[in-house]
Amino acid sequence: MGVDVKRIKEKWDRKSAKRADRIDLQDGDNYLRLLPPSLEYLKEDVDYINFEYPMHYKLGIEGNTTSEPCPKVHGRNHRCPVCETVYKLYATKDADDKALASRIRGKTRYIFNVIDLNNVEKGIQILETGSTIYNAVLKFVVNPKYCDILDLDKGRNITLTKVPEKESASGFVTYDVIPDPDVTSIKEHLPKEWKEQILKLKAAMPVPKSYDDIKKILEGEDPSTEETTTANAEAEEPAETAAVAEPAKKKAAAKPAATENPTCYGQDYGPKKEECVACAVKVPCREEYLKID
Repeated sequence: MGVDVKRIKEKWDRKSAKRADRIDLQDGDNYLRLLPPSLEYLKEDVDYINFEYPMHYKLGIEGNTTSEPCPKVHGRNHRCPVCETVYKLYATKDADDKALASRIRGKTRYIFNVIDLNNVEKGIQILETGSTIYNAVLKFVVNPKYCDILDLDKGRNITLTKVPEKESASGFVTYDVIPDPDVTSIKEHLPKEWKEQILKLKAAMPVPKSYDDIKKILEGEDPSTEETTTANAEAEEPAETAAVAEPAKKKAAAKPAATENPTCYGQDYGPKKEECVACAVKVPCREEYLKID
């Protein structure tokens, strides 16, 4: 058996297709026009200027981590194994647990319809950002001196400046947003199928994996493969442990017999509680407490 070139090409095509409609911000000034996120926006008053979704980063084993959309993309009532783990990690009050929780907790991503005024032939593209650019845009939208800078007839072009790490005083990439002083119409730069292109923004929202698949990723497993046999698992066990959970084999070995466990075992844990500090089974108890049901 060798490399399945066809399958690799399909994966590459899918990856390329997902990114083809995204605008690639250049270092320095980017001259843009933000557009309405939907056709509904053009017909009536709405309470949004873009679409947004939560993402979880650095999931899995150190050195081989990945990012996944949170199931709460579909609503806060949807369960997410990462969110559940983050809640439990913060609850322990332990500094290391808090650092891990902060690393994998959901971070909001924001997507806008946009036209690159220096490359209008590309049509309507998608600007995907973090909170810095979103908050900067929102600041002007709610300011009565600027009002709706997304309006097709009475909006404003913006200069979005990207300062790379090597030129930034903070050592991180920084952004700044400045609207034009003058109100202008963007209609002359809209592509013929601009309404259809505007509708693509909501369709660009990512589809999260199932609860069980995300749980496997969180624990350092590959959700696309079936579980190996015990013999194979022992032979292929990675040197590094998963970001949150130890391999089930190690958990079983560390966990004491049920008769030795106190009644609070796995139900209540705190690294600074006197009863926990003095408890002989505090290590497996913590693992049980953090385990996803």
